[in-house]
Amino acid sequence: MSKLQAVVCLFLCVAVCAAQDPSFQDRFMEAKKALAAGELDRAYDMLTQLFRERPGNADINLALGLAAFAKGKLSHAALAFDRVLQQNPDHDRARLELARTYFAMNQYDLAREEFEKVLAHNPPPAVRQNIEKYMQRIRATTKPWDVWTRFELAYSYDDNVNFGPSHELIETILGPLQVGEDSLPVDAHGLSVSASISGVYDAGVKQKWALAGGADYYQNWLQDATEQETQFFRISGGPEWSGPRSRLQLPVKAEHIVYSHESLVSNFGLGPAFLYAVSPNLHLITSGAVEYRDYTELDERDAPYAGIGQVVRRYLTEKRHMLGAGAGVFAEEADEDAYANSGFEASCSGEANLPGKTTLYARLKYKDTLYGDKAVIDLQEEERHDQQVQFTVGLNKAFPKGWGCDARYQFTDNSSNFGLYDYDRNVVSVSALLSF
Repeated sequence: MSKLQAVVCLFLCVAVCAAQDPSFQDRFMEAKKALAAGELDRAYDMLTQLFRERPGNADINLALGLAAFAKGKLSHAALAFDRVLQQNPDHDRARLELARTYFAMNQYDLAREEFEKVLAHNPPPAVRQNIEKYMQRIRATTKPWDVWTRFELAYSYDDNVNFGPSHELIETILGPLQVGEDSLPVDAHGLSVSASISGVYDAGVKQKWALAGGADYYQNWLQDATEQETQFFRISGGPEWSGPRSRLQLPVKAEHIVYSHESLVSNFGLGPAFLYAVSPNLHLITSGAVEYRDYTELDERDAPYAGIGQVVRRYLTEKRHMLGAGAGVFAEEADEDAYANSGFEASCSGEANLPGKTTLYARLKYKDTLYGDKAVIDLQEEERHDQQVQFTVGLNKAFPKGWGCDARYQFTDNSSNFGLYDYDRNVVSVSALLSF
């Protein structure tokens, strides 16, 4: 056989083998799909084989590190992320995952060092917030207390600050009736301030149990609508538990609302929440509320309240764009049936991390509420039933040293079988933020 014939035969053999086996890229995509679906053993085995074929491929090493981390093979994950950084020291995603791996290995000094390198590159706000949470937990390992604060000053325009009905005439069992002028929609410009302080006390077992607490305050001032001004106070605290892939919070809370410069209602209860990371890019959040609502004047509205909801968040690409969906049910058993209500709600949301530490976010929420009786017995044919759609879109920009700004638009369409509660509302706000 001549040399030319040998080369031709070798080429044909390679071509036949390539035709019989899936391409490298196809196998890589299949492995990534298995990882995203939580098929950790299958994904890890496939990525290990791909790594053997191309040990210098950064994408393979990054995916292999994520699979190893999800399986609890922390030392293997650290080596995989380190191989990526040896080729490209500016690969922030690999450095962030390496920091998270060091954190899970209780190597807090190394984790802090890697987190600080990522922060130096001005990551998107969502990534920065996530890193700050890790840094808070790291600081909690060297001192018992960790405290942080947040302030916000906002300007807003509200075209229906009093939730006035959309129509001047409403249909009743007595025929069309005129809505009182003082009940029609009122538009208002205003300023508001809010402040919060939160803290964590390490209960003694690092990365396990801790005590967390905080306080929140809100106040607004409305031009030509002072009767709609609101104050809000809240304090909360309780134990929380953190694990490698989960977090449980069990806060007790007390709230008080002042409306139109008069005490309106006080709420007391529990707000448990549980987060579980199925994978680095898929999070499940279960939250609930059990509370008692005590109205200052309207004793007939006093009520126990309970609600539970589930949210799924999916993070996309190395920039950590987010898509979320949630659903929940609730019930409020007021002393008077006209105020008692129950129902369900559903939502979807998304975040896109744009260049320049800017985040575009949006949320769509639907809420269906059925009341226990007619709000006005002499005018309604049946119990009140509301269906509400609310859409929010906004842009958040982060600056150095904890500063930021936010611009937001919110539209609410509340449809009711009793026209007095049928309304539309548009709110535009711009705010400046400071956190430290």
